[in-house]
Amino acid sequence: MEVSYIVVLVCLCAVLGAGAGVAGCTELGGVTEGEAVHVTAMLEVTVIDSTGKPVAGVPVSFHSVKTTGTSVKEGSEFSFSRSTESNGKTTFTVGYNLHPPGIGYPPAPDVVMMSATIPPEISEGAMITYDEAKAQAGDTGTAAITKQVTLQVPYAVK
Repeated sequence: MEVSYIVVLVCLCAVLGAGAGVAGCTELGGVTEGEAVHVTAMLEVTVIDSTGKPVAGVPVSFHSVKTTGTSVKEGSEFSFSRSTESNGKTTFTVGYNLHPPGIGYPPAPDVVMMSATIPPEISEGAMITYDEAKAQAGDTGTAAITKQVTLQVPYAVK
């Protein structure tokens, strides 16, 4: 009889503990002041020829970095390469935690800078600021932001 009471007590504690854990996980209080925002940053690259026609098979080099002010954050650099698809497009995706302005002079928030380059050194870039990510994240603390750039090769494709 004593064993069954202990088993019931252990099961009850496990159920209550699991319920409290689930309740804690489902409460979303939004991004509080000073809290980081996770951003999934996407750069969609379109390559066109001199007539505006999409160009497939063009090698695109992608580079991204997170900065605070003018300082590059250690371990935040990513570099990838791939060719455009039949529609002349390719997309690169990276993830960063962006922080608000910190202590220092001048206080600066984190920024994601992304660039795409095609031969012969034709490049375009885009950036995502902490404020933009925070505004899009709303109450979730996460944001997915896509930026688009168009690069033009210096010739016409037949």
